[in-house]
Amino acid sequence: VEKEDQDSEARVNVKEEKGASEENHEKAATKGVQVNVVPRSSLASEVSPNPEKKVEVQKEFLVVIDPGHQDRANTAPEPVGPGAKETKMKVTGGTSGVSTGKPEYKLTLEASLILGQLLESRGVKVIFTRTANNVNISNKERAEIANQNNADLFIRIHADGATNKNVHGLSVLTPAENSPYTKGIFDDSLKASEFIIDETK
Repeated sequence: VEKEDQDSEARVNVKEEKGASEENHEKAATKGVQVNVVPRSSLASEVSPNPEKKVEVQKEFLVVIDPGHQDRANTAPEPVGPGAKETKMKVTGGTSGVSTGKPEYKLTLEASLILGQLLESRGVKVIFTRTANNVNISNKERAEIANQNNADLFIRIHADGATNKNVHGLSVLTPAENSPYTKGIFDDSLKASEFIIDETK
């Protein structure tokens, strides 16, 4: 599910109180796409204790994973969607853990690398928008990586902030149904969102 508009509308929200391969890289390079892939040492195929037990999910299924934020925000403006006059910041700074103090950009990269390894161990191809924290990649550029590589699914990993340590849960944002930038991918996006919620119950 590709995503061109970074200001998505929340369609599925569950929150409780209290309780990438070299082939993909070359493909992107021929299109002039800035793309990051997991280093060989971070690929599931390199670290899996039982690589022979890989489960093939679907041939050529490509997931682009975007670890949210980066170590420095970029407050310069960019359009909210293709051809839009309305603008927003290119990439914000994110939040930090209440208990650990860990910044969101570090947590999202750690989680994204784990997710990428799990997907690759099941035969899914993975491209990351970033594999380091000291980058400067806007939200528009991150979406373009997914679109220009014809991703089957584009997942953006974020961590919501809260001052209450007892708040926990999961939220999934789905591209808006009536947005001129995302209405064409809404149905498939909603299915993916609902599947993720169902699998994490």
